[in-house]
Amino acid sequence: MSNFAFTLKVDSDSYDRLLTIIRNLPVDKRRKIIQELQKSADRVFADSQKEVPVRTGALKGSARVEPEINERADRFEYSVIYGDDNTVTYPWHVEFGTEKMNPQPFLGPPFEAESQRLVTRIGKIASEEAR
Repeated sequence: MSNFAFTLKVDSDSYDRLLTIIRNLPVDKRRKIIQELQKSADRVFADSQKEVPVRTGALKGSARVEPEINERADRFEYSVIYGDDNTVTYPWHVEFGTEKMNPQPFLGPPFEAESQRLVTRIGKIASEEAR
């Protein structure tokens, strides 16, 4: 698959301590966390759209946000994806570069910046309930 994605997620394979807290939160708090994930994905999408190099516009136009929400399996995920399997098969090359092309990171930096803010916001939601 040639799609290139960074995923903002909280699932049972990561953040074990946070997930223990999340599992015990009332439904409305869990929904707040899902809303924060969506807002973060939307911010990463918007910021990456400002940074993505444009030659033909195909790479920029291939971007999308895809949610995967399964509360029963403790899986809340939003992916910001660039590329497709047909015409835009090069997002990795642009982000990380090749032997003949310098990297032009457009998705990693917005993802990293937003990830830190997201952890803080989720912590605040969880700690509000713990009080």
